[in-house]
Amino acid sequence: MNISKKFKLTSIALLSTFALAACSTGSGDGSSAVATGDGVEVTNEELQAELKSTYGNTVLQELIMEEVFVNEVGEDRAKELTEEATTEVEALIANYGGEDAFNSVLASSGFSDREDYEHQVYYYKLMSESVAKYIDITDEEIQTAYDEYTPPFTVSHILVEDEETAKDLIAQLDDGADFAELAKENSTDTATAEKGGSLGEVDADSGLDETFYAAAEELAEGEYTTTPVETSFGYHIIKMDEKPEKGSLEEEKDKLKESITADKLTDSTLVAGIVSDILKAHNVDIKDKDLKTALDDVIISDEEQESMDAEAESAAAESESAASESAASSDDASESTESSSESSSEESSTESSASSEASSSESESSAE
Repeated sequence: MNISKKFKLTSIALLSTFALAACSTGSGDGSSAVATGDGVEVTNEELQAELKSTYGNTVLQELIMEEVFVNEVGEDRAKELTEEATTEVEALIANYGGEDAFNSVLASSGFSDREDYEHQVYYYKLMSESVAKYIDITDEEIQTAYDEYTPPFTVSHILVEDEETAKDLIAQLDDGADFAELAKENSTDTATAEKGGSLGEVDADSGLDETFYAAAEELAEGEYTTTPVETSFGYHIIKMDEKPEKGSLEEEKDKLKESITADKLTDSTLVAGIVSDILKAHNVDIKDKDLKTALDDVIISDEEQESMDAEAESAAAESESAASESAASSDDASESTESSSESSSEESSTESSASSEASSSESESSAE
């Protein structure tokens, strides 16, 4: 199944251009020439047929899906999502240092312009919110997520190129030096040095180096790493600025649900199934016989759904079987270790007893 992510504004623009051209000619039958030359004549009818054949299914599919998703979230919420998309894009432009740099990045990523990208951000938000309504989350999933959850914490760091420099800075901290001042004076991470090394609030999804995050996670509030932490960037001294306590399950539940939902939205099979169900529920009827197949690659037939369900069940069974085998193997290894330990202990005891008896015999012989 292929759910198109990128809304092809270029295609829509082409169709819109044609529509305007048709109106401007005043012709009702679409046969007026839009281009002529020596032995050349391209009519509106030919242009319309070509645009429809090339872009018709794709554009119609995306237009239908957008309207369906707007119905799902409501027009007021859709407007809010549009504003959110605009705000996010403006923040990105600022991060890239202006429109020119941002447009350069867009072009290299396959987007025609800011409007194209901004609509994509909006469309993804719209689809995600529509689909999220139908994602089921069990109490067991929430409990597992809670058990594994670490609340976001605030950290600072000092990054240097070599281990000896890092050790020297740690020695200075041990002697009472101020962490923020050392960061400003020594850190090679220019983005955080001026802020005293502060990385702000981070969590497991912040994209930090795994070694860095694991080392930070072990610190108590106010502590810093007493040995340098090496990553591909260099050597870090990490300080835990604030480390909130994890709330109760009830207090963290909404946040956990958001995280679980975000994870499930990355499951393309799950999302495809929900999108298909949403479209079916809206009873879309395509009137144009030439575009009847526009939704065929996003609506899953009953037969396809049964096949997908069977594959999912098979994959789940295989995963469960592999987990059971792994657990059994682990238990066998543990029992083998215990058996070996007991055997070794018994052999040691037997040898010790034999040695004791031999020593006693020698002692008696010597006494005689």
